[in-house]
Amino acid sequence: MITRHRTADRSIWLAALLASLTIVASVASTASEPQTPPSPGATVLATPLADLERAFRTPPDDARIMMRWWWFGPSVTKAGLEREMRLMKDAGIGGFEIQPVYPVALDDPAHTLVTLPFLSDAFIDHLRFTAVTARELGLRVDLTIGSGWPYGGPQIDITQAAGKLRIERVPVSAGSARVPVPDLRAARWRRRRSTRARCWMS
Repeated sequence: MITRHRTADRSIWLAALLASLTIVASVASTASEPQTPPSPGATVLATPLADLERAFRTPPDDARIMMRWWWFGPSVTKAGLEREMRLMKDAGIGGFEIQPVYPVALDDPAHTLVTLPFLSDAFIDHLRFTAVTARELGLRVDLTIGSGWPYGGPQIDITQAAGKLRIERVPVSAGSARVPVPDLRAARWRRRRSTRARCWMS
């Protein structure tokens, strides 16, 4: 049994060696053949690995990363918007998502700090300017539908408003015919206090 195994192993080893020598001889023969230079104007196909490397170094515009762009206030100016878009383009960023959100400073016209009310004519004008400039620069543009989670407002009635399941445990003694209704206002206040506490702790 041992002799048979050794014989089989030797046969496999010799076959592998012969295959390796055949491949080496084939490659050497190909390398020694004179290479015909490509004719003028001919397209030289790059290797798949070179294509992959080039795509990583210079990805197409629709494959570049996008950034979330916070518009606090919004208190933005067209000059500032264009400057930041050009900086994003120069940095290789492919686009941005505009997030209009709450103001963080009081209006200061002397320093061109003026809050544009959400969906006002001035806000839409700056938004349109951003979209046009971004297209000229080859940047993609996205826009969130509001500045809160979940989105809504006084225009949304109760049938379309976001909701959540709330569970209340109320002890009921034997023979009771009535159960006190939980105070929703108290629960809301407790939730706000816990949220504020988490904000302060963070």
